[in-house]
Amino acid sequence: MTATKTKRPKYGGRKKGTPNKVTAEMRPLLRDLLTENYEKLQTEMATLEGREFVAAYTQLLKYVVPALQAVSMDVRQDADPLLMRLKALCTGDNGTAPAGEGQL
Repeated sequence: MTATKTKRPKYGGRKKGTPNKVTAEMRPLLRDLLTENYEKLQTEMATLEGREFVAAYTQLLKYVVPALQAVSMDVRQDADPLLMRLKALCTGDNGTAPAGEGQL
């Protein structure tokens, strides 16, 4: 028989949003390492072609550009009245021009 886990409140530990101590210490070191070797990195990247270049480039982008997550939205015709009103305002279906058009 397996024991069932109960959901308990979290006590102690890091607060949400507090960076990991190792991460906080490593970022400046990695930044300095990359800064000091920038010219070498440029030279090495220049020797890559095609798929190798794209693979290396996209791997490096992970450390510069934050990763985005897909967002989905379920909009139904019988959705919230405020949403329906906003849609009408944006498309001009309410008998007036959309915001910013035809206004002085």
